[in-house]
Amino acid sequence: MKKTYLLLTAFISFSITLFAQDYLPFPTQNATWSNALYTVEFFDDGGGAAYYELSSLDYYCTANADTIIGGETYAIIQLCEGWYKGALRDEDGKVYFVPKDSTEEFLLYDFTVMPGDIVTGVYTDGGITEGLDDLTVESVSTVEVGGISRRVIQFDGEQWIEGIGCTKGLFKDIYTEASEYGRALYCMSANDTTFYAEGTGVTYTEGNCVLNVGLEETISTNDVLVFPNPAKEVVYLDFASEFKVEDVQLMNMEGKLFTTDWSKTNNGISVSVHDLPKGVYSISMMSGKHSLTKTVLVD
Repeated sequence: MKKTYLLLTAFISFSITLFAQDYLPFPTQNATWSNALYTVEFFDDGGGAAYYELSSLDYYCTANADTIIGGETYAIIQLCEGWYKGALRDEDGKVYFVPKDSTEEFLLYDFTVMPGDIVTGVYTDGGITEGLDDLTVESVSTVEVGGISRRVIQFDGEQWIEGIGCTKGLFKDIYTEASEYGRALYCMSANDTTFYAEGTGVTYTEGNCVLNVGLEETISTNDVLVFPNPAKEVVYLDFASEFKVEDVQLMNMEGKLFTTDWSKTNNGISVSVHDLPKGVYSISMMSGKHSLTKTVLVD
């Protein structure tokens, strides 16, 4: 009996240690989220393969000011142009949001969940329509960012990353998922550090997300010629205007990054794809804090 009691005590102690968690506070000061809207396009080869093309970016910022709603203190969230979006608060790993023109709070994130949990009533907003969604937790893991461990909550097709937000954007949009559009978190930064960047994922680099610098202000995607597409060995990207490429990354539709050889040409760059499995890939080209993404089908 004594042995059993000791084993039970040890198990309880282990369980408390395993599930005890100090949650990272959600950013409420000097933070920026850039949400991308993509359109679904199809290759002209008749094979029916689709890819996402960046259409526009929305920018959300903390106003670095608080408001009182229903006796609770919330941090103000606004469009970075200055329009009030709503307010959020963080309480022991749960993030709540009150939309504009409302005093009712909704669950935005819950980092206390465990695998198999069903998270109900999650707030979603695509900019035009609002709604609630129910999500089932597939797994819970951690990722180290800047020497700090962050919880990663995996759902079907998206992740919640502690202290960063959702990979579908600060506010998930369930309506574009059933249309010819898609949304994703393009960039997230706080206090002069970027924690998430399109084409890279979770990162830890100096500097904030670039605001109001869309593709049209650097180089339009329409000014980039991609050929051949589909490609078997090498794909060329020619730029109609100057874009000094410093780094190139390839990502498949499942979000897996691939390393490959690339080199500069007279009008742009060439990228080797002969070692890649067949499929659709996003080619992200970085120049300073700016990036440009095109899509290629490897056949």
